[in-house]
Amino acid sequence: MAMNGYMTVAQYAVRQMQAWGIEVVFGVPGDTLLPLLEELRQAGTPRFIVCRHEGAAAMMASAYAKLTGRMAACVADAGPGAVQMLNGVYDAAMDRVPLLAITGELPTRRHGTHWPQDADLDALYRECTAFNHTLADSAQACSIFTHALRRAVFAARPVRIGVPKNMWMESCGQVKVELPPRDFGGRVETRPDLIREAAAWLEAANRPVIFAGLGARGAVGPILALAEHVQAAIVHSMPAIGMIPTDNPWNLGVIGKFGTQAAADVLAQADLILTVGTTWWQPEFVPGRARVIQIDNTMHHIGLTFPVDLGIWGDAADVVPRILEATSRTHRPEWAERVAQARRAWDAEVAQVPMGGGPLHPAAVVANLARHLVPDAVVALDVGNNAFWFSRYYRGPGIRLLLSGHWRSVGFALPAGIGAKLAAPYQQVVVFTGDGGFAMSMSELATAVQYQLPIACVILRDGRYAEEESLQRQTGRQPFGTRLHNPDWAALAQACGADGYRVDTFEQLTAALAQALPRLAEGRVSVLDVGIAAVEPRHAQPGTVPARDERPLAALAMAPGSGG
Repeated sequence: MAMNGYMTVAQYAVRQMQAWGIEVVFGVPGDTLLPLLEELRQAGTPRFIVCRHEGAAAMMASAYAKLTGRMAACVADAGPGAVQMLNGVYDAAMDRVPLLAITGELPTRRHGTHWPQDADLDALYRECTAFNHTLADSAQACSIFTHALRRAVFAARPVRIGVPKNMWMESCGQVKVELPPRDFGGRVETRPDLIREAAAWLEAANRPVIFAGLGARGAVGPILALAEHVQAAIVHSMPAIGMIPTDNPWNLGVIGKFGTQAAADVLAQADLILTVGTTWWQPEFVPGRARVIQIDNTMHHIGLTFPVDLGIWGDAADVVPRILEATSRTHRPEWAERVAQARRAWDAEVAQVPMGGGPLHPAAVVANLARHLVPDAVVALDVGNNAFWFSRYYRGPGIRLLLSGHWRSVGFALPAGIGAKLAAPYQQVVVFTGDGGFAMSMSELATAVQYQLPIACVILRDGRYAEEESLQRQTGRQPFGTRLHNPDWAALAQACGADGYRVDTFEQLTAALAQALPRLAEGRVSVLDVGIAAVEPRHAQPGTVPARDERPLAALAMAPGSGG
């Protein structure tokens, strides 16, 4: 039921967030936000989480949306606070998730006067938002908040509303709180002829590969059945780690530099690639002569990052079973054996990881952690070499992986873990990061402790920005500017009120994981400070891949009607 009456801008902002199902607001207080914070205090919902850094607050909101598909909000003070929040808003923009960013602003009479903390936030946020506006009058609040929230949901991108300090307590006049539509999208009816054409292409192919992304989560069963049905290899994007069972014989892992050599070698030989729910594209790994079919439930994703031959706009959970039903069982013994050979090579590589003693091989940390994760655990993965080791060597139960996929902001994992725990309080949440990434957001450890959000942080400690150092060596340069002096992370954790474990051998790691992860159920935050050997990763190399033709779409067909 809509709520009517006279409200201040602060009251209206909170009522609109309630109406649109925003349950959490992350932020750092400031004088331009005080009326909003007071209204949040009185209302009790959404819940306000005070953070140590505005950028981390926005990353928490972004991770919340990535995990649930639901919008969260972040708030920042005028000037420096709003500037610092920008990094996390860009993360949400690049990975295309909804987020409401509210920035306090100087009083309107101070705008453009070079007053302390004066900044043109409309210009600053323009490129990373689907809607971006600073109120010019309190009477705008009703239409602006409604329009912004609709844009966030329908465009699946962040929006920003700036509110000058003097407007929070001004009246919006007689208002009606707008409720969101019951159905944000609407069903897309995929044309039967596209299903038949995709099935025919699959039957005619000699070397088919299914490339699955996070958007295929609702179609995992049909994808596995289709792979078996037509003897197609499966590769997947990094965000989809843990979605496709790691023990499935058709699964060759992640494609790309941080992926497996098995996936790279097989994809290079493909003559048909069926992409499902992904815009993750590594052009140097893709054979130029392969036909590409793309299935996506968002229309503008079709052909967004790679050229396609057949575009099918629809939900993977609906489209893939229909393709499976329309496709005849196909036997390709030579291709099946080639896929099996690649899988055996990957299995052998994983089996060779030293699983004892010290110093620890980073892949051994991944393998040991996998043994202690429960099904549907959430793993927040940072940016850097830690992502390579996890991407290439994770073999364990089905998980939900959170990462800064396209923005690739180092320091993402800890804020993401906090956002994930608030979104999924009953799921096991683990942060997997390097020492460089953890140092960038370590102050948020106190946030996790303050709100009793039990997460386990596994830090790979090698005292360097390892990925950058590797790149320096690969390009013939001497490592420079990459070495780090670390505190004792375990002692720091204890100082914050968390449990800390100092780990330097495989046996110590096993004991620490066996103690720390069960204590999550007791509400304990933990940090595992894991010393690792300085191992240079062997990145996956593309097979022999001719340059892909940048030709126009041959059969991009999109169904009429609403959807997205």
